[in-house]
Amino acid sequence: MLLLMRQLFYAHNYVQLLVQLLVGGTVYVAGVLWFFFTREPMGMQLRTRFAEYVHEFLGD
Repeated sequence: MLLLMRQLFYAHNYVQLLVQLLVGGTVYVAGVLWFFFTREPMGMQLRTRFAEYVHEFLGD
């Protein structure tokens, strides 16, 4: 996504750069959340490990 944004919309100032980074970050976060919350085996293992880590960290 960032490559496409860089080719089509060159950032001339920091505001435009921030917009590009927000778009790229949104796409990245959407992909990670999709992987994390789907029922795929690898995503489920990651979710289980993350939940165990959080429980150990919080002391629940």
